[in-house]
Amino acid sequence: MLTYPYFTDTLKEVKDSVILVNAEPFLIKGVIPAFSQPDINLASDAGIKQISSLGANLLRIYHVPSSDFMEKISENKMFIIPQPARSNWSDNDFFFRGTSGLYRRYLRLHKQVVNNPFVLALNLGNELEINDKKNIEKIKEVLLRIKSQDLDLLSLYSTYLSYVHYPGDLIGINMLDTGKVYWDKTIPLLKDFNAPIIATEIGGFAAFFEDIDPRIRSLRLREQWEKLISLKSSGAIIFQSHDNWAQPVVTGYNNPFVAEQPDDTRGIWDRENNEKFVANTVRSIFSDLSVEYLTEDLFNEGIIEIKLSNKRSYNIQSIALFKNSSEYKKIGNINIDENMTISIPREEFVKDNSFELRYETHSGLFGVQVLSSPIILPEALPFIFDKSQLFINKKTNNTLSGDILDSE
Repeated sequence: MLTYPYFTDTLKEVKDSVILVNAEPFLIKGVIPAFSQPDINLASDAGIKQISSLGANLLRIYHVPSSDFMEKISENKMFIIPQPARSNWSDNDFFFRGTSGLYRRYLRLHKQVVNNPFVLALNLGNELEINDKKNIEKIKEVLLRIKSQDLDLLSLYSTYLSYVHYPGDLIGINMLDTGKVYWDKTIPLLKDFNAPIIATEIGGFAAFFEDIDPRIRSLRLREQWEKLISLKSSGAIIFQSHDNWAQPVVTGYNNPFVAEQPDDTRGIWDRENNEKFVANTVRSIFSDLSVEYLTEDLFNEGIIEIKLSNKRSYNIQSIALFKNSSEYKKIGNINIDENMTISIPREEFVKDNSFELRYETHSGLFGVQVLSSPIILPEALPFIFDKSQLFINKKTNNTLSGDILDSE
C-alpha cells in the first residue's frame, strides 16, 4: 500500500476566496501534461519530474488517472486536478442521458481518489457548453447536486464563459485564446463570484489557431500571470507541457492539407522533447523567491552577494542551494515578507556549474527554482529570468546581462 511520507495530513479548504493547504494560502502553478503521446512517450515518473523542474506544483488532466499515474503523482509530491470520463466538449453523453451519467462518473472518481492527499480538487468537466448553451443549466444542476453531498474534495468546472457563475467551490476559467479586452475588462469582474479564481488554461495566446513568435508568446504569458497575481487569483495552469498533434479541434478550423496546425505547437517542449524558448519564462513566473545580485563589480569582486526575498503569501522552508544536483549550502527558512543574503565565490559561476534552490512549502510540498548567473563572460552561462534580475551597474547605469528577448 502506498504511503505519503512527510505529507500525510492535508487540510484543503476555501476561506475568504482563497485556497488553503495546511492553513497556508496555496498558489496553483500548474501545467497540463502531454508527455505520454507516442512521439515523446515519457514514463509517468520522468514526465512528472520534468514538469516539476519548472517549479510547477500541479497537473491538470482531462480524464480519469490510472493507479500507476496517481502513484507517481504522490511520489513526486505533485498536486493533481483530474476529471471524470466523458466530461469534455468533444466527448460527453448529455444528449442521451442528461446529467445522470456525468454525476455518477464524478462520484465514482471521487471514491477512487479521495484518499490521496495530492488530489487538490475534482473538475466536473471542460467546456461542455461549447456546442450547446443549454448545457449551462445542466452543469449548474450537477454542481449543486455535488455540493449537497458534502463531499471531501473541492469541486470546480472549467469554462470559457467568464460571465457564468458555476456553483463549484473553485471557479475555473479557460483563458487560452483571449485578448486585451478580455483581460482588462472581463477578468477583473470574476472576483464578484466570491470564490477562488483559477485560470484553468493559459498559454500566452490571444486568438485560436494563432501562429505566434515565441518571444511574443513568452512576454504575453508573463503579463497574463502578473495580471492574475495582481487580481489575487489562486493561480493558473499552462497549456501545455509538449507540442501535441492529437489536439481535438473544433469543426471547421482544421486544415487537412497541413500536418502541423498552430494549435499543435503550444508546448513548453517540442515533440522531440527539446526545451522551447517559453520554458525560461515559466520557470521565472513559477519561482517563489525573487533574486537580486547585490555585488556592484561582478567582474572583479571575489564574492558575489545575492539577496533572496519571499514573494509569496506562504512560508518557504528548509531552503538549500544545490550545485550540479549536489547540496552546496544550507540556507534555512524565508517566511512571508522576509529576505536573506547569501554569498557565493565568483569562480563558481562557470559554464559547467548549474545552481538551483530546493525547498519546502505548506509543511511538506517540494519546491525548486533555478538560480541564474548574472555574469556575461566567456566561461559563464547566462540565464535571465526577468527584468528584476538584470544586473544594473550603479556607476554607469548599464545593463550587464542583456535583455530577456536576446537570451535564447
